[in-house]
Amino acid sequence: MAKIIIASPAKFEAGFFMVINFIENMEEKFELAQNLEQLKWGFPKPTIVVESASAAAFKGIEEEQYYRRMYLMCGKDDIYVVNKKYPIDSDYSAYLKNVLGVELPTFLELEFPSPQSSLTTSMIADHYHNGNGKENTYDLIDLFIASGCKLQFFEVTQDEVEFANHFGNPTYSKNLSNYFNIGTKPGFKSFCFENNIPTPSGSVCHDIDELLTVASEIGPELIIKASEGTGGEDFGSNVSIHVPEDLNGKNLKTIIEKKLLLLKPNTFPIIVEKKLQLPEGSLHFFINESGQIIFEPTVFNQIAKNYSYVGGFYPNHLPQEVVTLANIIAQENIIPALIEIGATGFHCLDFLYDEKTNLIFFIEDNTRPGALDIVDHFVKNVISANNLGYQYSWFHLLVPLSELGITGGVSFGELEKIIKDPMIPGQNFVLISSPDILPFGFSLLLTGISCGKDASIQQAKTIHQLAVNKLKNYYGKKLEGGDSYDY
Repeated sequence: MAKIIIASPAKFEAGFFMVINFIENMEEKFELAQNLEQLKWGFPKPTIVVESASAAAFKGIEEEQYYRRMYLMCGKDDIYVVNKKYPIDSDYSAYLKNVLGVELPTFLELEFPSPQSSLTTSMIADHYHNGNGKENTYDLIDLFIASGCKLQFFEVTQDEVEFANHFGNPTYSKNLSNYFNIGTKPGFKSFCFENNIPTPSGSVCHDIDELLTVASEIGPELIIKASEGTGGEDFGSNVSIHVPEDLNGKNLKTIIEKKLLLLKPNTFPIIVEKKLQLPEGSLHFFINESGQIIFEPTVFNQIAKNYSYVGGFYPNHLPQEVVTLANIIAQENIIPALIEIGATGFHCLDFLYDEKTNLIFFIEDNTRPGALDIVDHFVKNVISANNLGYQYSWFHLLVPLSELGITGGVSFGELEKIIKDPMIPGQNFVLISSPDILPFGFSLLLTGISCGKDASIQQAKTIHQLAVNKLKNYYGKKLEGGDSYDY
């Protein structure tokens, strides 16, 4: 099993002793780390990962604390912070190590007297609760940082900025405040306007009158976006509006004010832009704090429903002209502008593309490893651990448990027993990610992988569907008229 460090007010002495043991050989680790920046998966250097809640208000604090992704792209030299109240699924960690053969990070389990809505806020609260001169989680984290570890978050908010700055900002972002700002919808929209980056027509609005003016100018099909948040229209971070041509100003205000009630949060500034019914792609790259491009820009096909991410696949099937244009814009406009303001680190930029004109429109920058980044890193990790070569394809799709005939939740251990052989690495196999959320009734995050010289997305889809069918047959559910996705 993975190394586990347990730290609580009553166990800090033992916790510090274990940390010292862990970092005794850090010089050797950093000799190896000199070449880590050339790796195709994982973090460039030994890293402490604090996976803050993505959107606790959407599903609830407990569910979001269990919604963990980033330890799937961690290596053995990384440290993954866990709230002990929400432990890692032991069946899954055993599967990762014993079946998939991947080397797990050290899990740093922390106990908090009063857990907050995310790991970051819990650690901040613990620090201020204990006060100066008392041992707390900051002291423990500081030991790792002093040994040379970097700090990586899943989501950067003002809390993460405060937390990182306490330690002198040991993140991959040279200017974490600017990195945070680019990750907000208003911040990214303004960034596009300032740097000649194509984006849908629209504006950052600071009050209802400004919003009404822009809406009347660029209608009739609009999308209004909250300043922050994820999940698309399903979770209220986006709201679509149709503006009839003969609508007067008073009625337009009534319609928009009603729609704003659905937006989370619905405070200004708010984005309003022309809604483009176009397929989506995503552009991913990583720049270190010195301004070096470590992971070159990569384009993934993204599957979306109601402006909400539900999956993707690799290699991309976008028109070559679109891929080329995305890379040109990244190299000539986006990356230099990000480096100039110090907003380095992981970037996952969603864009829409028009297959008729080969034009693209950037709509958002997820300033973190994107969902498809994590899938791709996880797949590469497993392929590397099992010597499956360098040619591969994958197909990733969220499968609602209701479509499998599962009411309520289910455990990873139960699914593993049902799927069986397709979960063993080989030429074609499947991976399950984020299993800790399954007991809460979340969708199954399932990835089909095809390896070798004949690897193809179709084979990856086939093994994905095989696993889905095994689950449907077991639970006795035949999908009739359910949602379908255009792949």
